[in-house]
Amino acid sequence: MALVLLMLGEGVLISRMPRHEPACPDKKLARQKGGDDGHSAVLYRRSPGDSGHTGNSSTFLSVNIKLLMTTQTEKLEAHASHLLDAFIQLRQRYAILDPMLFDNTVVATHGSGKKARGFSVLKHSLFLSCAQDIAKLTLDDDPRTPSLSNNIRALTDDAIRHTLREQFAIWKISLVEEETDTEILEALCRMELREEAQRRAQFDELYCEATTLWAALSTNPTTKSFKTIRDRVAAHTEVRLVADKYQFVDIGTLGIKWGDIKATIEQMQRLVEIIGLLIRNAGFAWDSLDDQLKHASEGFWGVDDVNH
Repeated sequence: MALVLLMLGEGVLISRMPRHEPACPDKKLARQKGGDDGHSAVLYRRSPGDSGHTGNSSTFLSVNIKLLMTTQTEKLEAHASHLLDAFIQLRQRYAILDPMLFDNTVVATHGSGKKARGFSVLKHSLFLSCAQDIAKLTLDDDPRTPSLSNNIRALTDDAIRHTLREQFAIWKISLVEEETDTEILEALCRMELREEAQRRAQFDELYCEATTLWAALSTNPTTKSFKTIRDRVAAHTEVRLVADKYQFVDIGTLGIKWGDIKATIEQMQRLVEIIGLLIRNAGFAWDSLDDQLKHASEGFWGVDDVNH
């Protein structure tokens, strides 16, 4: 399977591309020229294959159903894309926060003396920002929000999932050179059908993994605590009557530890990745993003200067 890479902000968007264009005898077959392996260097998007039927499918009802499904899948693709963008922004913020929590050199250099107050303010602000991002990207159920909750809920719709499964399974590239040998066409047809079945099974496995991961993340008390911080501290300032005194919500009573931020982000990342595969049929080069954020964090905190 060939891979095509497209730079997308931080990291690399990966789209998978078939090595050949299998076709049944009633379809045209040709080889696309341009690259060493028979492919031109372009970003490839799968699209549903031809059904081979030319019956009367243009009735008012069927047309409207198709338009509705197209609109729904287009909205899902847009939401999945913006979910990835928003998650990358969360990763960027946490990359700056992490050394403030766990790097003794950074804490000793910037967290004491004249810098102590500013260090504390920045750490608190980044923590609230990360908590707010986690909450809105996981549990937010506003239909306009590209959250994990909304994407998973959309995938539970059988009709939408069927459409996405077919897009995931059936690959089609415009070809220019005809193949007339019947035996070759039949062999390629069998290969095509076998690979499509394998990709459908892969889609179902990824969907199963996504629902399992989401069930664990959405019911995790830590995730709900981040939502409480978003609702009552970060997005709104809530005051409660406690022991005859009005006080701000005490984050310390929510049971969140510093390490919970990283652990939750790691759980979210796998879900963001699977949603990208299921809905957009595109992966993401997380290793590349990890390296970029590591260098950005070290550059900001001057870790290299301290070590040298």
